[in-house]
Amino acid sequence: MSTRISTPEELDRLLSECSEKLVDCTSGIRDLPLANHRENIYRIGKAIAEVSDVRSELYRAHPHLKPRLWDAPPSDSDFREWCTEAQRVADEYCAEGSPLRAIETLESFISIGPPQEYIALAQEAIHVIRAKHGV
Repeated sequence: MSTRISTPEELDRLLSECSEKLVDCTSGIRDLPLANHRENIYRIGKAIAEVSDVRSELYRAHPHLKPRLWDAPPSDSDFREWCTEAQRVADEYCAEGSPLRAIETLESFISIGPPQEYIALAQEAIHVIRAKHGV
């Protein structure tokens, strides 16, 4: 069944629903015994980014639709959550014998520009991985 989209508001609603459903998919992928769950979560993340790009374009053309949340920088709790998730993924990589991928994960987190306290936590985790795994 196809949905006919005739207004910017309808497109915005549909894109928002798509993003929410994609986010829901990541926990399902993580919880199911799929062989490449990390790779599949990465693919979902790329899809979310693509949908977000379309939403950004829509908001440039129709600024009245843009949620205020899009204007606010990430909060401390956002960075804390992202840091915790990066550490969890890094721990999984180390447990699988892939310390370099663990380091890449933490460096990727640092690249988003978190506050210094989270950079320090990620750098310390990298230091521990390098020492423990000799990389």
